[in-house]
Amino acid sequence: MTSPADSPPLVHTPMPATYSTPAVEVLSAEKTYPNGTQALLPVDLTIEEGEFVTLLGPSGCGKSTLLKMVAGLLEPTDGRLHLWRKPVAQLDESGKKMAFVFQSPTLMPWASVQTNVRLPLDLAGVPSLPTHCPVRCRAACRCAYRLRAAWSPSPTCC
Repeated sequence: MTSPADSPPLVHTPMPATYSTPAVEVLSAEKTYPNGTQALLPVDLTIEEGEFVTLLGPSGCGKSTLLKMVAGLLEPTDGRLHLWRKPVAQLDESGKKMAFVFQSPTLMPWASVQTNVRLPLDLAGVPSLPTHCPVRCRAACRCAYRLRAAWSPSPTCC
């Protein structure tokens, strides 16, 4: 039996980049609100197409602020954000699509559950939820359908 000391050291070898154009570039982006609250200190980040990235940090450190800026829901106070080398506002012109799902549901309190679930799907042009879902799995189906709609142009249910 060999011990860990006898084993060769583990070395992380980064995969060679297969894409020359980064999917996301955050270039010294920061966010300060008019009341002086600094929601995001300057940050630089490059994400290659196909790369899976997790943002970790304590509550209030700016993770959601950064994601909202990348999604075009919030403007940076300073710095730049590019999607496929174009400003976030020009995403539609690039022919590329981007989606993200909030960690906590962001709901319209005045709207029905069905309207809240349908809104992102309607905005993405996804057809209505199939009626063949059994009642026992309808809630889970809707959740899975929402997630799938973010990743697939033609989701199916159950």
